[in-house]
Amino acid sequence: MNFPEINYKQGFEDLTNDSFEKNSSLKGILSLVTGNNIKQPLNFNPLEGFTRLSEVEFFLFKKINSFSNISKINDNEIIDIFHKIQCWGGRGGRRVYQGEGFNENFNLEVYKKVVSYCLSLDINTDWVNEASEWTFDLNEIFGMRTSFSTKHIRFWLYKKLKDNTPPILDEVIQGKKEDKTGMWISGLNFYNQISPIDRYKKKDLERYWVEMIKKSKEENISLLDLERILFNHFRNTSKIFETTQKIILKTIDDGFKSEIKELPDFDYLVLEIVSYIVKHSVNEDYFEELIEFTFQGRNTPKYYGSMEEYLLENKFMFEDS
Repeated sequence: MNFPEINYKQGFEDLTNDSFEKNSSLKGILSLVTGNNIKQPLNFNPLEGFTRLSEVEFFLFKKINSFSNISKINDNEIIDIFHKIQCWGGRGGRRVYQGEGFNENFNLEVYKKVVSYCLSLDINTDWVNEASEWTFDLNEIFGMRTSFSTKHIRFWLYKKLKDNTPPILDEVIQGKKEDKTGMWISGLNFYNQISPIDRYKKKDLERYWVEMIKKSKEENISLLDLERILFNHFRNTSKIFETTQKIILKTIDDGFKSEIKELPDFDYLVLEIVSYIVKHSVNEDYFEELIEFTFQGRNTPKYYGSMEEYLLENKFMFEDS
């Protein structure tokens, strides 16, 4: 698996949207679970007293680390931790609270079973296969899918694996796909177009964890560090991608004949240009030249394998000497 070429030595970071005040996703989930737009709103704010996601994270790690086994935790405490993890994860965790309501959607027995597995993990075993099974067990709960089930696994396995607890696999880490072209425009799949990961497949979750373990050892950092560094990087590059795409389209509008937009591969080539700029930090002074070169050579990549290979072969044209 390919990873972005970034600084992996910066240590554990706070989330880029750490502050509650600046986090619209967090505000959205808290408003939902305590509001009147669902059948069974909670009569309390699960994150009352916290002001930052890092505070919630620290609390959950400390709390879970204090448990010896499932028999020592009462059901209300388990459910409270469930709510805290869901809300920590943001608006994407809303489905378990919608429809018929939390009491109908939530399956306490399934959740307790997985919690018990996590707290009793034999750390000398290869946990990847076991933990992937538990992840998909959690998906039996209505509204739970890999993006959130891996969040719960990550927290509950902290007791046993500490900073090498299994990393989350959500859309930010996996990446988004552009509708018109089918190209991946963010996340790990941005760097793995030919062999992307699908977070809804167990084999791909296992592949992701195996590759993350390998990468963490290469960089001599923990899995928690690696997950957070990638998450923050992908959030930032998604914004850069969107901004760069707008600049490229405006540059085409301002400096090229309108016929260029009629080319059948126009959308594909624009994304290739933007991807190349984002991956290789191309200076804006070269954007117009890069656009012209790419469109003139649009039939050439078949001799290289991809447009990216073609552009890399001519990289010297778009960088300062």
